[in-house]
Amino acid sequence: MPTKLWIVVLLGACLVGCTEPARRQAELTIEIEQLGSPGAFRVGGVTNLPEGTELEIVAVRQIRYQPQAVGNSALSPFVSVILDRDIVNVEWGEWEAIIQVYELRPYGIYQEVWESQTDATALSNIFNEPVEFLAILNLERQGRNFFAELDSRYLSLEGPQVQFDADNNFFFVASESRFVPLPQERLQDPREGGELMPEQRFR
Repeated sequence: MPTKLWIVVLLGACLVGCTEPARRQAELTIEIEQLGSPGAFRVGGVTNLPEGTELEIVAVRQIRYQPQAVGNSALSPFVSVILDRDIVNVEWGEWEAIIQVYELRPYGIYQEVWESQTDATALSNIFNEPVEFLAILNLERQGRNFFAELDSRYLSLEGPQVQFDADNNFFFVASESRFVPLPQERLQDPREGGELMPEQRFR
């Protein structure tokens, strides 16, 4: 066989055999299971992200204020409050965390972290905001080999689970909402206690 024909055959075989596999969409799921203890939830899921990938698991409730309570101030009529968080790592394609939405106070009652001894009249009379559970992949918190392992698995971080915060930082997020009633009837002002998360955490 002529030399030129061998070259053409070899190049063709390389193009067929050396083609890089198509990239797959990274997967990150979330499921919520209520446990027997008040306000306790098992939050977990499956993923094809690399072993050891760090995830931040967060439970957030949005608090709504009456318009007259905000007035002309710079305060937003909505405040998103982090109820609990945990850091977990992917193991064998799975992840799991125990999230405690309520806190047991020393005087023997359960409260959410934002509750304090203030007047409840500032809050909306209709309180039906669900708790949102999120599993968050923050690229800045991953190990040095994370991107190489993504490449070796031919994974891409794209699609509707990609979100950005107000500073244009990239996050890959799985979320699910669940109606969780307050542990007691008294409603208090989250702006005077607890850790607040800006409404525009993600946009």
